[in-house]
Amino acid sequence: MQRRSGKKLRTRSPTLTALTVFFLTLISISLASLLFYSLMMNTARTEFKQMAQIVSNATISSEKDQLLDVYAEFHKQNSDFVGWISLEGTSLDYPIMQTIDASEYYLRRDFNKNYSLAGTPFLDARSDMENGNSLIVYGHNMNDGSMFAVLQNYLKEGFLEQHPAFECDSLLQKRHFQIFAVLHFKDSPENASSYYAFPLDETSFSQCVERIQADALYETPSIVTWGDQLLLLSTCDQNDAESRILIACYREKQDL
Repeated sequence: MQRRSGKKLRTRSPTLTALTVFFLTLISISLASLLFYSLMMNTARTEFKQMAQIVSNATISSEKDQLLDVYAEFHKQNSDFVGWISLEGTSLDYPIMQTIDASEYYLRRDFNKNYSLAGTPFLDARSDMENGNSLIVYGHNMNDGSMFAVLQNYLKEGFLEQHPAFECDSLLQKRHFQIFAVLHFKDSPENASSYYAFPLDETSFSQCVERIQADALYETPSIVTWGDQLLLLSTCDQNDAESRILIACYREKQDL
């Protein structure tokens, strides 16, 4: 005859069970979100690389208009496409988008208008890509080095010496822009109105350029005059979310 044990079977507390289920569910959701985010980023990254390769192949082609034909095809795929921005020898090689009615539409969208944390570089709604005297392009400073993360390197003077110019093409023209100032400043309404300007006459243009040059991190020999098309590339600072990095350029005369 077996003896009955005097020990009672321990039952798990309902509260403990509920907490366990809650945390397991939370972990599962977090892992699923991370997987979804990773898939989206990889999809967008692959797409941009494919587009950049097409542009690169057209650039080295002997056919004069092939690159512009590529841009026309991109524009057919998405009419918000207005140009291409690249910095030789770096990973900065992207389409530029523009939406007039919703200026920050591509802040969190890829070329195909799908959600993307990295977004796509976009032109200020007030800028005219072909004929405007001031082009302002915004892009994220991503931790993985994509988008405008390369601009962070301009806080070191040696990088400016190695990479003094950008290519910023419109749908109709290949164009080169020389850097004349690198700015690093706190984001504020006052700084925004000073640096992100759209001068309408020679006086306001000169004042804008003088303000930018006066606050620049380094001196450059560049002489910017009324009639020069400006290109301003803006991103945040990885080390300070309240600060901005602005690369000010002007269109090289031989393009005109």
